[in-house]
Amino acid sequence: MGVGEGICWIPAQVAGLIPAAWRESTNTVMFGIETGNSQVVGDSDSDATKWSSQRKTFWAKGRYWVFYTRDENIVFKSSPDGKTWSQEYIGSVEHYADYHYANNYHYMEPTGYFDVYGKGDVVAWFAEEQFWFDNVAWSGYNYVFRKGILNSDGTIDWDDPVEVYYSGSEFYDSNFPAISRAADGTWWVASSVNTSGTDHYYKIWSSPDGITFTERYSEALAGARYTTTQILPQKSGSVVYFVFVAYNDKTSINWMKWDGSSIGTRQTKAISNAMGSGVGNVKSERFSATIDSDDIMNIVWLRILDSSICYLNWDGTTWGDETVVEQVASGITRPCIGVDEKFVHLFWLRVNVIYHREYDGSWHDSDTPFGTSFASPTYLTCGKDIGP
Repeated sequence: MGVGEGICWIPAQVAGLIPAAWRESTNTVMFGIETGNSQVVGDSDSDATKWSSQRKTFWAKGRYWVFYTRDENIVFKSSPDGKTWSQEYIGSVEHYADYHYANNYHYMEPTGYFDVYGKGDVVAWFAEEQFWFDNVAWSGYNYVFRKGILNSDGTIDWDDPVEVYYSGSEFYDSNFPAISRAADGTWWVASSVNTSGTDHYYKIWSSPDGITFTERYSEALAGARYTTTQILPQKSGSVVYFVFVAYNDKTSINWMKWDGSSIGTRQTKAISNAMGSGVGNVKSERFSATIDSDDIMNIVWLRILDSSICYLNWDGTTWGDETVVEQVASGITRPCIGVDEKFVHLFWLRVNVIYHREYDGSWHDSDTPFGTSFASPTYLTCGKDIGP
């Protein structure tokens, strides 16, 4: 199993110290890296670390980093050991600008929908932000990128935020922006966007420097809102895969490939039964994917109709068999998947307990690496991979 982007792991230590972060019912952010080692990171709001498809934790510069939301800000803390945490820093900025109208708007991040990349000394997030007029309830949504340099003392030297896309819409649709960085240094971001309340698009952008972004793909998808996407760069070169699950599509996983010059035709992989429940609601946030050092895509999702966690992999040519990894009577929530140099790691929540299984060609027995005494944990997120 290979190394990939943004994982929280400890080099030269035992494989399996894959970290996770989650929110408890008391609006407390928790963090864990080994059996019995679950630690309070800090206070949060109700959105905190959502969702499992959007990563909020990684290991870099000799520290663990956890990002979450509080008081309409993206905030972060870091720790050298996963136990002693730094002060809380703000990673977003409430800023005024005249991007679109003569009136000043006030950007905020109240939705909690953001994804984080971290590797080496570089960090960046891509977020759905909300436009506000002064003294007006709400005005619209845009998609913003911000990168910075990690410091070994737990601080970050941030660049100014960059607006990637303005939806022009006053409709909030809980979109799922995603971010990653290819081996050649190119930044990639993607999201579903709502442009009019009824028109939904799946869009992909790239940037060589994190300053100027170019739209690389745009497709009107029936019910594209709530589309969950994962950006998976290969270990070397410029090839990037985009894997997503669309709202209202209960029967397939979509994927595309950037080959270094263009994005190919969207492909679909049929899956058994349904990925979600409810008429017209696929619950696409119950999906997570990563790529290992052999450039194999690993994908998990929750099949709600029978409470199963399902798994697929793809080696660039052939899909493996769809496997039911875990099935229970009820109570399973969103799974999260990551890889280290030895295993694929699967985490999931069920009835206030965080479970874990490892895969290296076959699935090992489940365990409870962070203990079992939690206050209604939710919004589980885990390290992703070590990437290019």
